[in-house]
Amino acid sequence: MKPGDKVVCVDDNFPDWVNKLYTSLPKGGVQYVIRATSNGVAHEAGRKPSLVVWLLGVSNPVSEASGQEYGFQPRRFRLLDELKQEARQRNHQPVMSSFIPGFKDFLKTKL
Repeated sequence: MKPGDKVVCVDDNFPDWVNKLYTSLPKGGVQYVIRATSNGVAHEAGRKPSLVVWLLGVSNPVSEASGQEYGFQPRRFRLLDELKQEARQRNHQPVMSSFIPGFKDFLKTKL
């Protein structure tokens, strides 16, 4: 993920301490744009070094320890283009495969 990428939040299940510390959190299923990325400290990962992303329209307090605004772990997001591609692939599955037992296996051997 890089600045300018469009992403969708796929995990908005934050622990209680995050809800108390952050002033703005992403919502599941909502599209965002990556504002910036940086190496930082992921508190959810046990304060281990980690890539951190910040989102346009989502701002939070600055950590006294690092001097950086609190950000989010990339695992909470998926690139919008990837999700669209997966949806197209699902929509192109042969309809018959759900009606005829063994048809999917047949297609695997023929394609």
